[in-house]
Amino acid sequence: MHAGTVLGPGNDPDPRILREQGYVHRVRCVPDGAHRKVQIGTEHSNGTFGWYDFVSDTVGLNPDGLSTPAVVEIRRRRSDTVPIGVHARDLTAKPTVPSPHFATAPAQPVDHT
Repeated sequence: MHAGTVLGPGNDPDPRILREQGYVHRVRCVPDGAHRKVQIGTEHSNGTFGWYDFVSDTVGLNPDGLSTPAVVEIRRRRSDTVPIGVHARDLTAKPTVPSPHFATAPAQPVDHT
């Protein structure tokens, strides 16, 4: 299990990771009275952020990595689409037997007279 890409403040994400994964995580500490609280942010490939308190029920670690509501939505939207610039492998088997409806006629000699 891995958390995925997690960046601190002031670090620019790798454009390739943003394009392929669709997001990166950010971590920050914000003042909370006399204490500080940790927040996990999800930066979308379009530059928008969603911030979530690390202690809340909205941030978790599952077999797919660190998860926030933004990640769930991004994965849902990307499940049926492939971003431009990313080459998806087609793992479905293709039939190699030609269809009998398109049988070719035997080659005929060409008459050049």
